Amino acid sequence: MAEIITLDEYRDYDDLPSPAENEDQINAAIKLATSYIEKKTGCIFEIADIPSPSPHDVVEILDGKGTNRIYTHNAPIVTVSKIEYWDGSAWEEYDSVAYPYSWKEKSNIVYFTSGHCFCQGWQNIRVTFEYGFTDTLPDDLKYACYLITKHIIAKAERLGITSQADGEQSFSYDHSIPKEAITIIRLYRTVW
Repeated sequence: MAEIITLDEYRDYDDLPSPAENEDQINAAIKLATSYIEKKTGCIFEIADIPSPSPHDVVEILDGKGTNRIYTHNAPIVTVSKIEYWDGSAWEEYDSVAYPYSWKEKSNIVYFTSGHCFCQGWQNIRVTFEYGFTDTLPDDLKYACYLITKHIIAKAERLGITSQADGEQSFSYDHSIPKEAITIIRLYRTVW
């Protein structure tokens, strides 16, 4: 898993000296924060050992719901190159002039712009698209990761380490994630 922020970025946010005395704890908290954000957003920040922010090409076969939009499993969508439908014997491409489509930025939503609907069916829509972050991860997302990391560390310092296995620490923290972080994370949440 690629972390959303690095140890150096955390130190910069928190104005800590280098090296910090609790770097193992900070690294563990960054991993937990990244995992939390991935779970809440539905976004994965690493694919096949290729760390983000490189965009990745993918083809997904999805269910048509009889609506004008579909939801990809991977996000955020950078560009859609092709949408196809299963005609019963072969994949046919939607003509982008007759069936104009677009996608919502920072999301997994692809939709027809002219009121057309995707045919209802099971695995009858195939979308070829590129997803990921094009340059760097967004600053607001990094800041949210910092806030959650700091929250985890603060809880660990108050409550202590709850378990230790194979030299790695696990920390106990409650669900009072900082509201500012939750507000930012919601901007990146994917819909299924």
